[in-house]
Amino acid sequence: MKYAIALILSFLVTFGNTPSLFADHDSGQTESILEYAKENLQKNNIPGAYVAVISEDQNVLAVGYGYDDLSKESKVNENTLFELGSNSKAFTALAILKLEQEGRLNLDAKVSQYIPWFYALYEGKRESLTIDQLLHHTTGIPFNTIDQIPVDNSPDALERTVRHIVGINLDHRPGEKFEYSTINYDILGLIIEKVSGTPYESYMKDHIFQPLGLHNTQYYSHLQNGMQVAKSYKRGFFHPIEYTSPKYRGNTPAGYIISNGHDMGRWLKIQLGLVGDIPQIFKELIKKSHEADRTVGPALNGSSYAFGWNVYQAGQGEIAH
Repeated sequence: MKYAIALILSFLVTFGNTPSLFADHDSGQTESILEYAKENLQKNNIPGAYVAVISEDQNVLAVGYGYDDLSKESKVNENTLFELGSNSKAFTALAILKLEQEGRLNLDAKVSQYIPWFYALYEGKRESLTIDQLLHHTTGIPFNTIDQIPVDNSPDALERTVRHIVGINLDHRPGEKFEYSTINYDILGLIIEKVSGTPYESYMKDHIFQPLGLHNTQYYSHLQNGMQVAKSYKRGFFHPIEYTSPKYRGNTPAGYIISNGHDMGRWLKIQLGLVGDIPQIFKELIKKSHEADRTVGPALNGSSYAFGWNVYQAGQGEIAH
């Protein structure tokens, strides 16, 4: 039986015949999953999280743990909004695949076809990057460019972020090696803007979130008063410390989409093909988004990158992030 589990503080999802955590659903499996989550959250001093587990035929578990606001002792529930971190990438990749299906872009096309002013350097010479290389993290853009993403909450933060790395020196020639680099997906977000003629955030809401029934999935720029948003905390010596994090709006396509347990449970079902009330084209694109890039060797953890997902070579080919 296939299972999917989502843990949102960070959000973790696995597909396929997953490890011993799911081995015996009929004899206390739900309790073992919850205890596993509790132990790890307590060990790491995490204030709160939402855990959702989906099987092929039912919701195995959907429960909030801890608090989204320690000062008010406000408990996490399915409506609590969390940043999804790098799980945002799967949504951005899906949008790219949709635009490709519509004939509005080509995955083999050069980035400069859509962003004429963008270029990168390898050994002092200009190199062309492709959309496919961005999707699969084979551009050669260094991992540590995440440190160069500017604090910026302006409406044009996405373009400003991408302009910040124009002329970047690549770690390797494009297409030769996997190297995870968050900013690859910010470039994809800007391509979505250029191709659609619509701001990234608006495009995603109208063409991805709403058609998929993810009505609570959104962005910081769209939050309204009264919404139940988890406060940010940093790890302290003995307890979490409340922290007001900077705004990196230009990194939204790669790491700053916001959602809750309700929508993430549905997102898991969509990945497993358990939701019938979505357009047929999305069912086809979701399957494609799970196809791993085999043109380069796997990462050190044994996974190959698909379209916003890690696909593991061993076992049953689990898909995770």
